[in-house]
Amino acid sequence: MTSSVEEARDKGYGGNELAMGLKLEMLHVLEILTDASAVRTAEVLAGAGALIEAMVSQIKKTADLVQEIDAASTEQAKGIAEDAKAIEQFDQVVQSNSSVAEQVAATNEELTD
Repeated sequence: MTSSVEEARDKGYGGNELAMGLKLEMLHVLEILTDASAVRTAEVLAGAGALIEAMVSQIKKTADLVQEIDAASTEQAKGIAEDAKAIEQFDQVVQSNSSVAEQVAATNEELTD
């Protein structure tokens, strides 16, 4: 038993005094539990705060990586467009050379006849 209840019993108090001792002891236990609960709640909240800070840091890193990927993709798209333009120009040169070759062949045939 707790000290308040034992003291009330030892002094020979009757039901009311014993009940009062029990009530006081219950209030004391409730106060201890409340204090312990508040401390535990504060610990949990501190841990949650640290976890959130770590998550925010990782989210910022991820956002930075996404921006870098976006910039690289834009550069790659520009490079692909430039390559396509160069291939188109190359194709035009090949077609032009083919036409010139055909004209030279025709001229050569006319001259040899």
